[in-house]
Amino acid sequence: MTTVHRFNAAAIPAAAVDPMAAYDFTRLYTNIPLDDLCRSIDKMTRTCLEGFAGIEVLTTLPARQHPDARPVHTARLVPDTPSCTYSTRGRHGCRFFDAAAFDVIFSSLVSSTFIRFGPCLVRQICGIPMGISAAPLC
Repeated sequence: MTTVHRFNAAAIPAAAVDPMAAYDFTRLYTNIPLDDLCRSIDKMTRTCLEGFAGIEVLTTLPARQHPDARPVHTARLVPDTPSCTYSTRGRHGCRFFDAAAFDVIFSSLVSSTFIRFGPCLVRQICGIPMGISAAPLC
C-alpha cells in the first residue's frame, strides 16, 4: 500500500486528486479519462446506428447436457424498433438496444470499477483495468 501511495502522490498533483476516486497505479490500465471515453463511444455508437433503430442481440443458452458450455451471442443492426426490448423462448433470448440504452450500459460498465485501498473503497475515474468483464454473467 505504501508503494501505491507513493506512486499516486508522485504521478498526480495533490490538488487534482478527488479523495473518493482512484487513478491508474500500475500502468497496466488504459490512461483514458472515463468521461472522454464515454462521450467518444456515445458519438461513435450514434454515428454507426444512423439509419438503424438499434442493435439486436440474440442469445442461445447451452443445453442442460452441456453445463460447461458458454452462451452463444449474435448481434445485428435492425431497421425497426421491436415491440419489446427483451423476450425469451426456451433457451433463446433476444435483447434490443437503441443508442441511448447502449450508452447507459457502456457508461455504467466503465464507471463502476472500484478498488480497495486498505479500509477505503474508491471508484476509478481514469483508465480501465485490462481484462474487465463486460458480461460477468455469461
